[in-house]
Formats: sequence, C-alpha cells, structure tokens
Amino acid sequence: MLVCREICVPGKTQISLSLPIESTVPEPDTRGSDLFTAARKSLPRKPPDDWKFTLNNKKNSFVLIANLGRQITRAAFFPLAESQIDNSTPQGIVPTATGFQLTLRKSDQLLAPIKRLEGVLELSATQTYVIDVAVGDAL
Repeated sequence: MLVCREICVPGKTQISLSLPIESTVPEPDTRGSDLFTAARKSLPRKPPDDWKFTLNNKKNSFVLIANLGRQITRAAFFPLAESQIDNSTPQGIVPTATGFQLTLRKSDQLLAPIKRLEGVLELSATQTYVIDVAVGDAL
C-alpha cells in the first residue's frame, strides 16, 4: 500500500473479516448463467486442424500467411508477448483465394530474433482463435 500526495510513502495496515459459516447449501443463483455461457462461447479457441499458418520474417516485419480454405477480407492479430510487433501500426491484409496475408510491423523494442509468434487471431467479433506459429527464415 502507498500513501501519496506529493511523494509516495510506503505504508501498511492489517484488516480482518469474519464470515459466518452456513450449515445449509444455498440454491445457485442462475440469473446470470446465460451471460457466463455467452462469455465462454466468445473466448478464443483452437483453429480447425486443416487451417495452416506460416510466418515469414522480413527485415522490418513479419508476414502471417493463412490458408483457411476460403478467402478472408478482415483479420487482426494480437500478440501474446509484448514488444514483438508494433501495435500502433495498421496491419496490412491482402486477401488470397484460400485465406490472407497479414503484414505485422516489428516493434522497435524487439531486440532479439524470436522463434515463435503466439497470440489471438480475430476474423470477426465471434471468430477468434489462439495461434502459435514458428517464424520462418528471413526473406
């Protein structure tokens, strides 16, 4: 805990709370269960097994190539680790007959080469996937 006005001074306190123990099990409150169900359905999931991803390593960017069996015109990638891509730079998508190519500008704070790029691929508000792609050779 910190106490701050002009400078921050460390402080501490002790708090206790007594909770009564009930001998009967209460009935579950199901009023919000549909909200939890909807939230679970919107979590990113594993992509289908027939989807293929490659990641080309260029000088200033990564190019994520996705073969999904159909053309995709909208995609966004959100990395798991920080300082790998420049999140403020727009991601350039090029639709292909079987998927897309997504250009991800490397972060200026990326100091060492990476072996894998992990994160969430969003194709729409209801289609999000967790992907983990090995970084290919420099082009």
